[in-house]
Amino acid sequence: MNTRAQFEAMGLAIIVVLISLGLLVVLLFSVREETDAPERYRDQQLAQNIVDALLATSVKDCPIDIADLIEDVVTTNRNPCNVPSEELLKSIVGTILSETLEKQDYHYAFLIREDVDGATPILEIKKSCEPGLPEQETEEPGNQPITVYPTVQTYMILLYLCDT
Repeated sequence: MNTRAQFEAMGLAIIVVLISLGLLVVLLFSVREETDAPERYRDQQLAQNIVDALLATSVKDCPIDIADLIEDVVTTNRNPCNVPSEELLKSIVGTILSETLEKQDYHYAFLIREDVDGATPILEIKKSCEPGLPEQETEEPGNQPITVYPTVQTYMILLYLCDT
């Protein structure tokens, strides 16, 4: 009987230890702070999706799309719709961004650069956002390279969503 009682006591001790470990794990997960990783991922995906959609958007009442308009801005800056390309691009992209991002209270910077680290953007449209300032903690931008022919120069289309 004595050994049987010892086995029962050991079994109860093991059960108590397992229950204690389970409660400790539950307590650790319930106290742990939530991260904003899903929000950061969402913002980065939103920026990328908007850049992709912009480049595939065609211009109303004009036989050109945004990607071709960007190519025209960085090369010849013609007047495809009786409006200078840069002016038309700023107007269209500015309207789209204000109708989408501003209505959702996002701050943004839309830039076209010769490369990702290009010092001076060729075109920029901003709303309360300065990429690169540490206090704004910008996320990775939505980006898309565009190669312009015949020069074979690659330009980066960047959309930053900023924390303000």
